[in-house]
Parts: sequence; C-alpha cells; structure tokens
Amino acid sequence: MRMLASLLISDLHAAITGLTPVTSATVELIRINASGVQVGAVLETTTTNAVTGEYSLDYDGTLSSDLVVQVTGSSGV
Repeated sequence: MRMLASLLISDLHAAITGLTPVTSATVELIRINASGVQVGAVLETTTTNAVTGEYSLDYDGTLSSDLVVQVTGSSGV
C-alpha cells in the first residue's frame, strides 16, 4: 500500500521567494515560558553558512512547543 501511495503522491517542497539569506549569523535553540521569556541556558548553538545561510542544530532532547530558534547577526536581524 505504501509503495502504491508513493507512486500516486509526490513529495512536497516549500520555498519562500524574495528573501536573502542571513549569513554568518548566530543560531540558538532556547526554551521559553508562557510569556515568551527565555528559561535557562541556551540548549544548542551554531552559525549560519557564510554563503547560503543554511544551518543545522543537533538537539538530543525532547521536542516540545516551548522551543524557539533565535537568530541574530551583524545585520541587526
């Protein structure tokens, strides 16, 4: 059944056009409370790619709705 579905339904991809990458920016994974205030220390951190703006975080904890990715860079973003 799964193979049949894969033949009939293609993968979906989304793209937002008109945006420029935020390069060499600091990316932090933080936890927030109900008021949107950071709780505790930064959980993970990385830097965006200097050309593409891509990044990857390796978080081994449990995913939940109180996790936020915060990006800051020299352009004031």
